[in-house]
Amino acid sequence: MKQDLTQSQFVLLENLANKSSSATDLANKLEVSLPYVLNQLKLLEAKSFIKKEIIKKTGLAGKPKQIYSIATSKIQLNIVSPQITISKSIQNKSMKLFLQIIPQMQENKQIEFSKLYWNNSELFSKLTSIKKISESNNKLNFLITSIKENEKILIKKLNEENNNLKNNKIKFTFTIN
Repeated sequence: MKQDLTQSQFVLLENLANKSSSATDLANKLEVSLPYVLNQLKLLEAKSFIKKEIIKKTGLAGKPKQIYSIATSKIQLNIVSPQITISKSIQNKSMKLFLQIIPQMQENKQIEFSKLYWNNSELFSKLTSIKKISESNNKLNFLITSIKENEKILIKKLNEENNNLKNNKIKFTFTIN
């Protein structure tokens, strides 16, 4: 099954990664027509990227509300560029963290971070959150949270993996709260 995403579909997934939403809410937020959003959501649902929950209105007339969210099934990620080619089957939590952090950085840093992230997706899946705290020309600093007993081990491994990346022009540092 072909899993390619259009830019519009990716934007919808970014929004759904942060918050489950109705098609109407997504159309309003993205300033596009409701029929267009419904069509894109239908395509994403057919590709098993999202799921739909029907919420019946109690005591009110009208159609039940349909809420869309990221599916819990695995997602196939393909990153292809001159600097990196990665194909990974990933869990919902990993994708959610990735979609939350990647828009926070400049485009030239996204490829470098993607290499680190997807080559170490097992480590990143142990995080409960990740947030960019500062950025300069060639450095990004992140604040991560995890289950307490994992934090120090994760920090050490992530910083080691970052140092091991060949030809990495950008350095990432990870700290705990």
